[in-house]
Amino acid sequence: MLGSDTLRNQTAQSEQAWEAQREVRQQTADRFETQSPEEVDVRRQPGGRFAASDDFFRRAEPEEAAFQFDPEFPRQDITPDDVQRTDDGFRPRESVERQAAAFEFESQFDVFGTGELDPDEDVRETPDGGFGLGRDATAVVGAAQIDDQLPGIDVGPDDVDVEERSDGTFDVAFEGRW
Repeated sequence: MLGSDTLRNQTAQSEQAWEAQREVRQQTADRFETQSPEEVDVRRQPGGRFAASDDFFRRAEPEEAAFQFDPEFPRQDITPDDVQRTDDGFRPRESVERQAAAFEFESQFDVFGTGELDPDEDVRETPDGGFGLGRDATAVVGAAQIDDQLPGIDVGPDDVDVEERSDGTFDVAFEGRW
């Protein structure tokens, strides 16, 4: 049978452990805008101290990165699956950046409707690491621009020649009959 002093010591130690865990949860949650203290998984470490678990960080860090990137991509809902870990932290996946580029091109060129450009087919990576229109989408834009300059002549994407320059940009030419 435990004596009353032993029971008080165990109760005090349990309360101290609970308070230490609560403090770790709160301090950890304060580092993340997407996490509440209740979501922080705490484990006792060697030596008896408490710390947030590795599992918590593996889950919470991508969520936080997605939350931080979300304002940069207002037409997309960024989730943890949309970010990837790098040596410097996190970055949006290429698919997110391609989709953002497609949305930008749709806004920039009125020949495209919202959601018309396929990020995988109509957007390409440029030599400088950015994104540009693909060959077919460039033909659509180029034909529309040439068509605007030549009243009375209907110029479509099949009527133009698209040639890639050494710098990765395209030239669009029309050699139709007048």
